Amino acid sequence: MDFEFSEDQRFFRQRVASAMARIVAPIAKEIDETDRFPLQVFRELGRLGYFGVRYPAEYGGMGGDCTTFVILAEEVAKVSMGVAALVTMQCLMGTDFIYRFGSEEQRRNLLVPAIRGEKVGTIAFTEPDCGSDLGGIKTRARRDGDHYVLKGRKLWITNGENADFVTVAATIDPRKKLEGLGFFLVERGMPGFSVGQRIEKISARGAGTVELLLDDCRVPKANLFGTEGQGIRQLNDILSEIRTMIAGLGLGLAKAAFAAGLRYAGEREAFGRPIGAFQLIQDKIAQMETRIRASEFLTY
Repeated sequence: MDFEFSEDQRFFRQRVASAMARIVAPIAKEIDETDRFPLQVFRELGRLGYFGVRYPAEYGGMGGDCTTFVILAEEVAKVSMGVAALVTMQCLMGTDFIYRFGSEEQRRNLLVPAIRGEKVGTIAFTEPDCGSDLGGIKTRARRDGDHYVLKGRKLWITNGENADFVTVAATIDPRKKLEGLGFFLVERGMPGFSVGQRIEKISARGAGTVELLLDDCRVPKANLFGTEGQGIRQLNDILSEIRTMIAGLGLGLAKAAFAAGLRYAGEREAFGRPIGAFQLIQDKIAQMETRIRASEFLTY
């Protein structure tokens, strides 16, 4: 099996690294300190086409594969984990349901501008009493004629305060647990939909994390992705890609930490020489490099 990256993938990595050094690196510290959504960075990354890395050219995308997407995640995470959270949410979780299960009108009105960086998308699974246990979701979706009425709270939602549209997980039939789950498209400005408290965190800053409130929020029947009961199967289709993407984020962060440590070992002196000249420090550096290489193979 060939584990080498293709020429196109190596070129893509170089282009992303160059863009991150030019656009993100100069303000990465400011993003961390202020925790403000970097709108101009977001717009510029959209202009460069990175949000469409997974999507076909007909919607303004690059038509890249999962490996190319993970390369993007890794390279952005090397420079800013906050911007990496913004990028990966926009590329995958925040837009994928519209691409795969939305109408053509929804794709043109929401996915296309999201790929250009003109609209922000996110997804809302997590609740105060449930995280990975999606069968325990308490947000209800009640059918009312040609609409569904959504009621519940979502918590720890990335990009929630800036989102123009949200893919919301809700239970249509609580008795069926996972089989009763559905995903709904909720847009900013819909009656009953609002942003609640902002949640402070120590990492991935700049990607605001908030509570979302659904207080009898009425959404058209057409905003249910697919049909009732399909939700968990729809989600399973992208879970593997989400997990691989998260590995790419961790890999990028590890490589950045390794580079910083290696640089420090050459600058910090003790007993008249750089600490990197001591065998103990060399062993630590070698162990880090070995684990990073192993992680790279596991990821890709």
